[in-house]
Amino acid sequence: MLYPNLAKAMKEEDVTKTDLANLLQVHFNTITAKLEGETTSQKTNYQIGFTLIEAVMIKNIFFKKYDLNWLFAFKTQTKSA
Repeated sequence: MLYPNLAKAMKEEDVTKTDLANLLQVHFNTITAKLEGETTSQKTNYQIGFTLIEAVMIKNIFFKKYDLNWLFAFKTQTKSA
């Protein structure tokens, strides 16, 4: 899990991966990949996890009482897609 604090907050606040997928308008599998730290690579684009905009949206909609830095503090272990 790339974001252990986010996973903890999701459990505490009863927020599902489907909730995140609906908010960000992406597929459920995309959310799972982002949470697990899977990488995507297209030419010069390289991304692991959530973008800053996605993180702020998730925090502002579902986790207002949590600190953004705490929510999205991540482990450095990643998987290749």
